Amino acid sequence: MDWTLVVVDAWLAKAGIEGGPVFRGFYRGYTTVRDAGLTTRAIQDILSDYPVTIHGELVTLAPHDLRRTYARLMYENGADLLSIQQNLGHADSKTTLGYIGAMNAKARRAPALIPFDVSGLYEQGRLE
Repeated sequence: MDWTLVVVDAWLAKAGIEGGPVFRGFYRGYTTVRDAGLTTRAIQDILSDYPVTIHGELVTLAPHDLRRTYARLMYENGADLLSIQQNLGHADSKTTLGYIGAMNAKARRAPALIPFDVSGLYEQGRLE
């Protein structure tokens, strides 16, 4: 998943973010990035614009769905429990285990993954 680092690093450089929240909103006019991170409500609004199909049904994801998916994908890709726990900011590893779900990751894997190709972003000049 190295492509995610490329995209995030490009965003941080372009937005001039050196610390604090990575994902932030803009002030009116969309030229200045806010200091505070996106609120849960802002993320809900964004996700409502991008429903996904799960088992043939169109579903709107919630912010917590993204957290659980992140935790599970980290686990499935070999991250240790302590690292995942620290990434999510959980005080108790039992909470993190609840996010990961059943420890049989192969049985939980989605039948198909959506590939993400960043080459188009380079061509459009959005990444340098």
